[in-house]
Amino acid sequence: MLKKKKGKAGNAVQYVTRNQAIKKLQLKISEFRRLCILKGIHPREPKKKVQGAHKTYYHVKDIAFLLHEPLLDKIREIAAHEKKIKRALAKKNRPLAAKISSRRPEYRLDHLVKERYPSLVDALRDLDDPLAMVHLFAVLPADQTKGIPPDRVQLARRLALEWQAYIVASHSLRKSFVSVKGFYYQAEIKGQEITWMVPHQVSQVLPADVDFKVMLTFLEFYQSTLQFVMFSLYNEMGIQYPPNVDDAVDSAGILYIGNTSKMIEEVKSDRDTQAKVKEMSEKITRLEDDIKELDNPSVVAEEEEEEDDEEEQEDDVVILADDDDDLPEIDDDNSDGDASDPDDEDIPVHKAVSDDEENDNENGPVPAPDVALVGGAVDVADEDGICSTLFKGLKFFLGREVPREQLSLVIQSFGGVVGWDGEGSPYDEMDKRITHHIIDRPKPLIKHENRIFVQPQWVFDSANARVLVNTTKYSPGIVPPPHLSPFIQAEEDDHIPEYAKEIQELKDAAQRFRLKAAGEAVDEEFRGTAQPDAKTEEATLADLEQQREEELAKEIKEATGKDVKTVSGKKRRQPVEEKDDEEAMKDIMMTRKVKKAYQRAMKEKAAKRAKTARLAKKAAAIK
Repeated sequence: MLKKKKGKAGNAVQYVTRNQAIKKLQLKISEFRRLCILKGIHPREPKKKVQGAHKTYYHVKDIAFLLHEPLLDKIREIAAHEKKIKRALAKKNRPLAAKISSRRPEYRLDHLVKERYPSLVDALRDLDDPLAMVHLFAVLPADQTKGIPPDRVQLARRLALEWQAYIVASHSLRKSFVSVKGFYYQAEIKGQEITWMVPHQVSQVLPADVDFKVMLTFLEFYQSTLQFVMFSLYNEMGIQYPPNVDDAVDSAGILYIGNTSKMIEEVKSDRDTQAKVKEMSEKITRLEDDIKELDNPSVVAEEEEEEDDEEEQEDDVVILADDDDDLPEIDDDNSDGDASDPDDEDIPVHKAVSDDEENDNENGPVPAPDVALVGGAVDVADEDGICSTLFKGLKFFLGREVPREQLSLVIQSFGGVVGWDGEGSPYDEMDKRITHHIIDRPKPLIKHENRIFVQPQWVFDSANARVLVNTTKYSPGIVPPPHLSPFIQAEEDDHIPEYAKEIQELKDAAQRFRLKAAGEAVDEEFRGTAQPDAKTEEATLADLEQQREEELAKEIKEATGKDVKTVSGKKRRQPVEEKDDEEAMKDIMMTRKVKKAYQRAMKEKAAKRAKTARLAKKAAAIK
């Protein structure tokens, strides 16, 4: 067997450096970076870096994959086109340069989106980064020095509003959180949890150390992906994409979101109406067929003959039963209890009421749920129903100083109605139907009847808890409770704030109300018996063993006339705790490496418990 030469197998053949890949593809480094971003090609880390540890490596198959990309020819055409423009400008022929620049080669990224995401669920699973990037550029200013074109910013703004309109119409929003960086949201669509961040509406300062060309390349692909996703989601609802909205996009975007979501809901109602009409037409067709059969005398005669045959067969069975002497006789006492009264056969089934139901009706009707707490009586297992009806029947008015677009997204997603101070609002500030006025300043001196003034945090906390929390803690002019993140789940030995415990109690109460509303409330005695404790089982077994020994000794005494000492008279051995033995066995069986890791984990757990105790002590001291 011949010995392989150095550099002919292994990592030296499977990986190439970036310079080798650029030379093979005949591209500039910026064009190569752009192509890799669009195709999803990433650098690799081989076990042995043959060309040096300071170089970037790519797999040979990835470079071969780029060689067959149709977009590669378009990139070369664009490079040649830019050279022609530079040559015309060098000759000071500006009309020719303008003419050439108007004929710039165009390309599309549709095949790349289909290639990377074969199905809609695959695209939804990877939609976090596209949404965050689109919402970021939606608030950035267009800047020629940074290379940010205005059309990209406008497209990002439109896609962000279309996404929010779909979230409102589908009631898919599940979590929201306000931080220093911006607003964090999480929605659930087709079983996929999608999380994105929306920056605050403030004047953005473009940093000088950020390469916006790379970000614009990502944005270009993300916008194409999001357009594909929105097209599929809107078409499932029967809406043409992009939606035809007559009104212009206002500064806050609420008007656009409201009109688009209203259009989607109208299409939903039309589809439901069409389904009902189709069902009614099918019923009418069946009734017409029945009427035709009744009008046909031959069909009626055949049905009567079939009924006569069935009655004759039943009579034969009854005669055979009467002639059979071997059948057991039924007692008269049992017959009264088992036989059904012929008078009871005319009673409809739905009117029959059991004794338990009669007792419940005598005690009074089942208490209705607290609508002011849960926002509506819905099924506990229906998460969509809970989220879509939390703010149902409530009318909100947003002050000028609050983030209107973000509050409108949360309120409308959870079933509320929003008004604001500006053009396009469904009602003005003096409307008497308003139930909640959201402001972020001291309470106004003008008094409004049947209206609650709250801070914006109340909306987010209520949406996260699925409960209308107490509004007195969110009154204007006072410090609100801590804004708890719904994205963090408390683990064992973690410090739980007092307000989190209050929210959990409210959620438990809301769940009980919803259970009662759904008719699923069960008495405590019928909730199921608790599992017996291990110590109780051991005590029961010991008593049974002692009773058996006493009975056996009694039988021996009757047979032989001698007394027999039972073991029960002696002191019984107490059950041995096996926990210490298990811990000792674990220490014996562990290797030195595993034992150190186990001790380190136990030490971290003890430190965590000490920290939790210290925080609890500090909270108690503050009270």
